[in-house]
Amino acid sequence: MSARWFLVSCAATAVAVLTALGPGADAMPDVPPVTAVIPVGSAPSAVAVSPVTGDVYVTSYSSDSVSVISGTTNKVIATIPVGSDPWSVAVSGVTGEIYVTNSGSDTVSVISGKTNAVIDTIPVGSDPEGVAVNQGTAAVYVANSGSNTLSVIGGYFNLVGTTVPVIADPAAVAVSPVNGNIYVTGYNPGMLQVLKDYTDAVISTIPASGGGYNSVAVSPVTGEAYVSGGQGSTEYVISNTHTPLVTATIAVGAGPYGVAVNASGTIYLANRAENTVTLINGQTNAVTGTVAVGHDPEGVAVSPQTGDVYVVNEGDDTVSVIG
Repeated sequence: MSARWFLVSCAATAVAVLTALGPGADAMPDVPPVTAVIPVGSAPSAVAVSPVTGDVYVTSYSSDSVSVISGTTNKVIATIPVGSDPWSVAVSGVTGEIYVTNSGSDTVSVISGKTNAVIDTIPVGSDPEGVAVNQGTAAVYVANSGSNTLSVIGGYFNLVGTTVPVIADPAAVAVSPVNGNIYVTGYNPGMLQVLKDYTDAVISTIPASGGGYNSVAVSPVTGEAYVSGGQGSTEYVISNTHTPLVTATIAVGAGPYGVAVNASGTIYLANRAENTVTLINGQTNAVTGTVAVGHDPEGVAVSPQTGDVYVVNEGDDTVSVIG
């Protein structure tokens, strides 16, 4: 198992916020309860929800498999063998296909959303970790932490079209639903790099105040990017779409890791060292509540169909459902 997982509890308890131009709208939410706890495979690490079917896909690092959870019943309906050490997962809303990075075999497994079977295996760079899909173009972006590159896969044909040099030790990747820009986190040294949609040209490279950046998600409401890890340094810099900069830091729980944003702009952040999820108001960037979950929470995803939040608990091989 990657040493990165053991180092995360030493990361500073802050979330960096990067602003893009756009309106903000978010209501102060009530703190929702955990409504279900679902057993999955060994050492689950990441989760994604299909915008097509509502099914939930969970990578299990030590089981070399993906658990499929029905978004209707919250029961496991399939277990799919994939490559070695599956790290992260993303789902295309264009094709319905699921993309799984296999960090131990330098490949991406492609799963059919109709059959829940592997239909393709794509060679990529060394030690692929993060993966994200542009929901407009179907392009798939894979962060290769061992080769410091980003593989860009055409989602219609599942072929690598280009390989882009990026920052050292790229860990996570996200695509802005507002403007299509690509956000890549670097763990060692801590960096965030922003690339332009279509051209993959570097827009900005932002160093962490300290420690490595773990995860990143972009609000569909405001276009702000939320990055976990690093150290907060109370920087407040007004940003624009051309040169994103850190505009705020938010104090959260210990060991901030996975992060997700729902359709109304509420942010959910897993605190791995505290076994909690922090809720953040996307308009004010104020913490609005904390939910206790399982042991060592890592990946977080929100269902576009139900609004339920799925939290992967690596330490006890479960998924907590917040609804």
